[in-house]
Amino acid sequence: MGKSFAVIGDPINHSLSPIIHSAAFRELNLDSSYIGYRIPKGELESGVEGLKKIKINGFNVTIPHKIEMMKYLDKMDESCSIIGAVNTVVNNEGILKGYNTDMEGFLEPLKKRNISIQNQKILLIGAGGAARAIIAGMSKEKAHEVDIVNRTTKNADELSQFATQIGLSTNVRSIEEIKNLQNYNIIINSTSIGLKNEPSPISFDQVNENSIIYDIVYSPMNTDFIKKAKNLDFYSETFQNDLLSINKSLPVVLYCRTNNRSTKTANILKENGFKEISVLEGGITDWVKNGNDINFTTYFE
Repeated sequence: MGKSFAVIGDPINHSLSPIIHSAAFRELNLDSSYIGYRIPKGELESGVEGLKKIKINGFNVTIPHKIEMMKYLDKMDESCSIIGAVNTVVNNEGILKGYNTDMEGFLEPLKKRNISIQNQKILLIGAGGAARAIIAGMSKEKAHEVDIVNRTTKNADELSQFATQIGLSTNVRSIEEIKNLQNYNIIINSTSIGLKNEPSPISFDQVNENSIIYDIVYSPMNTDFIKKAKNLDFYSETFQNDLLSINKSLPVVLYCRTNNRSTKTANILKENGFKEISVLEGGITDWVKNGNDINFTTYFE
């Protein structure tokens, strides 16, 4: 008799788990099925009872049930117990045992890229079940300090208390306090923001060019959070040196591929003492066609 598995959450349509697991079952010639099962928030208890009645063999747990699901477990492994959240449940004749693989799943991509967390300053957005696993990973890898930002301060405070219990230094911040991101080595979105193409929860205007940007949302692959990080324009040492060699009393014409970069570059020029700055749209050819001369000091593109 075949085995049945599922992933539960809300929303659930974004999850790639059914595709991944079904492909694995086919490859291994296993007589098993795997589906996505939406259980709305507030209906977890009845949903779990329904799964037990159909004698499901096991299920994965995603947003928003990772913490609440702990209440319905009969047993749990050490990682699940420490983290206080569950992402995998095995059903053994009605006895539910929980596991948590989120911590190692979060750390693995960083380790593959030889990115060290030790002594790093972290910004963590979110305070749900996934965030608890991330905090556990940060503690394990000896991060220096984590600032936690969350819409609900109560959840952030509870997560901070959990971090203290496992030996990790944290601070709870409001989103309004997060203006300058220069001091953060790693910035993580652990919320569901992005699943429905919502705008990034933070602005990247002041981010450090060496910062690691990490979004746990994988579908869509390019959330607004990731897009904004990818679109950052950092200015090279050559550019900065060029500014020192230019006569600042002469006019500068500035052309950039994006309005955002034009604004940022113009501000940098102003900060470096340039007085007359023209932002050029359309490139040098259009500038001349429109009757302007080309007697300017430097053309930045």
